Amino acid sequence: PRLEMLLARMLDSTVRGVLYEAAGSVAPEVLRAGSAIVRSVCERSRIPYALLEANPADHVTWIEQAAPAAETLLEVDFK
Repeated sequence: PRLEMLLARMLDSTVRGVLYEAAGSVAPEVLRAGSAIVRSVCERSRIPYALLEANPADHVTWIEQAAPAAETLLEVDFK
């Protein structure tokens, strides 16, 4: 419920995209549910999103995946 509320409030603002960290120390089923919520809300609202699935404990891989995902979201053309 908190993620859905956060997304609803963010999408009513000037947010231009969402990068969701779909890996980490939280239970896998919670992360999967969060990914599904982000996907559903963003697709319904036509907001670009990316799911970051790199393990945050692996700093090099995380940065290698996070940086291009964030750059892609920042480059989306909203015409």
